[in-house]
Amino acid sequence: MKFNKKDKLRTRFFLIVLLLYSNNGCHGMQMASRLAKQHGLMRRMPLRGSLLGSRIQRKSLESHLVPTDKVSMQELGLCPLFTQQEGFQMDPIIVQEMMRDLRSQGLSEADIKQQLAGLTKVPGPKYHVFKSDQKNAWLEEKEISIDAPCVESLGNYGEWNRILLQLKSLNQFELAEKTTLSPALCAGHALNNACLIRDYAETGEIKYLKYLGDINSATNFLLDLTIDDWINVETVKDNLKKMGIEFNIDVSNISAISTVDLFNSNLDKTPDFAVFNPEEFAYVQNLKQRLRNGLKENNFVHVIIIGNEEVAETHGHYFAFAIIKEGNNIQYVVLDTLPNVYHLQKDSHERNRLMFLIENIEQGNAVTPFHNLRTRPEFIESLGTQDEESLLETDLINERMPEEGMFKDRTIQLNNFSKLLTRFGIKKQLQKESLENILMYLQFIQEIESSFGEGLVYPTLKNILLNRISDIT
Repeated sequence: MKFNKKDKLRTRFFLIVLLLYSNNGCHGMQMASRLAKQHGLMRRMPLRGSLLGSRIQRKSLESHLVPTDKVSMQELGLCPLFTQQEGFQMDPIIVQEMMRDLRSQGLSEADIKQQLAGLTKVPGPKYHVFKSDQKNAWLEEKEISIDAPCVESLGNYGEWNRILLQLKSLNQFELAEKTTLSPALCAGHALNNACLIRDYAETGEIKYLKYLGDINSATNFLLDLTIDDWINVETVKDNLKKMGIEFNIDVSNISAISTVDLFNSNLDKTPDFAVFNPEEFAYVQNLKQRLRNGLKENNFVHVIIIGNEEVAETHGHYFAFAIIKEGNNIQYVVLDTLPNVYHLQKDSHERNRLMFLIENIEQGNAVTPFHNLRTRPEFIESLGTQDEESLLETDLINERMPEEGMFKDRTIQLNNFSKLLTRFGIKKQLQKESLENILMYLQFIQEIESSFGEGLVYPTLKNILLNRISDIT
């Protein structure tokens, strides 16, 4: 199914939001509720007191664990995580030509067979192991069997019986191939998964688990909430706030972090702290205490959208991590839309990351080693003191105008071009654009400036365009 009319869908969404705010009382709230139900967004609404100040007693939170027996997980499409993929089929004539060429090079029949097998091999599921020498550090990729387990018992910690799970989710690249959406929407997919796993944990309704692999449902979620490429954790948190305001949804038990390294309470006492954001550190330390207090409750649910900034040069990947507590039973649940990545392999970076987080939440500190490549001297030197392009990309996102009003067509085209720059890299994408296109986008900005004032709309994009024109003329 192709969504070639994405802009029309988004326009429809803006009209719906306009109706929500223009209708007084029940009608607007009913429409908001319908949208919420349509996309699996039925969170606990924040209960407020009446105008007289009387307080409404909230019903005690119930929580529901994910089924972990083999039959149920298979029926729900949660496990197995990976499936056997066949290699591509080469034209028999090309195969014969390749064989003749390899024989002419003196290769044996066994070597030729191995060469051909390597060409048709499809990469299997993988994990990463930290490696280092006297000069460098890196993550080495390892393959794992497609029947890797989805469930791992972590044993008891005090009275708690703990289980770590990785559940099958949709493939973000498959979704991009079947729609016109970007393949770089991992944060949006993580938010969708966070909403679904939380809705299941709070209601026990199996349909939310089934939606985890539903491409159409995920696509509608991204379009109707106008979710685009998110390049940093602050943008993720801004979108969470937007959901809470526009849909009156309680997002208090969904959080977002750039790296689990920030759960280390002593991080600010180390030289490495220079590469972190002090404000995010304070945010995560507050979150850590909230989670520790939450585990003291009989029932508790919280979902974290986790970034892997510790291994990313600029923009990282995001996945969802849910904490579900029912009595003394705790489930830690991983949902990742990046295909073929396994999080449960012992001593892997992926599992160490999870255990570092879990131990910090349960015990207040961690014994599992966690390696952050961004704090390595050679990594910092390679990045330099400032990543100018990353700063520009953030400014491009923040300056995009609403696609409405008399300049609707122009803002749609400018926003789409801005998204191309942040998606594929400013310098890289500009090199692909003709001078004619650059001049056209500049003209669009100048047309909008004629009404809003010079320098008041798309200032960053305008400067980028002017600099590019100067470079090529």
